[in-house]
Amino acid sequence: ATLPAPKMMRIMVPRNSENISLPNDEFAVAKGADTVQINPMEVQVYKGINLTLIEKFSAFGSSFRGGLRVAVGDIDADGVSDYVVGSGPGANQMIRGFKGTVSTWSSDKAFPTVLFETTSGLGADGDNMALAVGDVSGDGMVDIAVASGCGASIPRVRVLDGANPTKVLVDFEVPMATRSGIASIGVADMNSDSYGDVVVSFCNSSAFQGFSGKSIVDSRKANEVNQQVPTSILSATADSTSSVPVDLALGDFNHDGSFDLIAGFQAGSTGGAKAVRVFSGAAMGALLIQLPMMPAIPTGLSMASVDLNADGYWDAVAGAMNGSNAHQVEIHDGYGALTWGPGVWGKILSPFSGFTGGIRL
Repeated sequence: ATLPAPKMMRIMVPRNSENISLPNDEFAVAKGADTVQINPMEVQVYKGINLTLIEKFSAFGSSFRGGLRVAVGDIDADGVSDYVVGSGPGANQMIRGFKGTVSTWSSDKAFPTVLFETTSGLGADGDNMALAVGDVSGDGMVDIAVASGCGASIPRVRVLDGANPTKVLVDFEVPMATRSGIASIGVADMNSDSYGDVVVSFCNSSAFQGFSGKSIVDSRKANEVNQQVPTSILSATADSTSSVPVDLALGDFNHDGSFDLIAGFQAGSTGGAKAVRVFSGAAMGALLIQLPMMPAIPTGLSMASVDLNADGYWDAVAGAMNGSNAHQVEIHDGYGALTWGPGVWGKILSPFSGFTGGIRL
């Protein structure tokens, strides 16, 4: 972790937006437990600098107890952000799209309209899938990107057509034989060619790699979705001394017109004061700034990037993935970090007070 119409879209991480001039002031928070929980699994959506709650729902029903993955993007091209939710452990890799809203949530608000329902198609490797949305095909429609999660035997990416999510645009294996599974995935036009590029991080290192969306389209063969590996446009490591994976978000953190990569370590014991690092998109992976671990979140991080105050500097949103504060979300102002230096965190949000299963952004 957002708005578009044709050729304009917001993706999130994540979670992030393809047209960076558009405001991206909305993010979704989901109960992302990787083990079966007692509590019903829920999604909440917040908007703007006042963190207005605009949506709250159980994507797979009140009886579902597995984890969730969530992304935000304008699936039906009506100018309002929609919500794509995937099931984590505890279900058969379901993916549902829900129509977005602009009104404040209330207890009598109707359940959001289901736009589509499909599966990841990742097989046994998709039980802990990663999820993102973005215009990979360059046709102005938001597509759905899924990847095999940690523990998978093969690091694999599938992109589903946003116009018809049952249609597979691409299915490829990431050529990283020594890395088992993909920890997170994002989509954004990193090289300004009007195609959404696919960026993934890996499960047994802090490395991340980006693949050209245009090469994905160009490599397609008639009636074939299993193709050659797309062209790599980015390869970097958040910390060469660490084997802890990072959760990625994409956004224009420094307001230079290019998407940057915001990486939060998925375990609190590694990274310490450097638990969030921002890498320049314009410089294709050069370290831009280091942000301290948020004081209320001593555990691993799930990341999103949004411009909550519409100042053109995208903000870093971090959620606790586990531990005693596993319901906590903290937001770091992008402009403030670059102007006054890292260390001052802004708003704090507790969407699921008391929940200890961890959250995903």
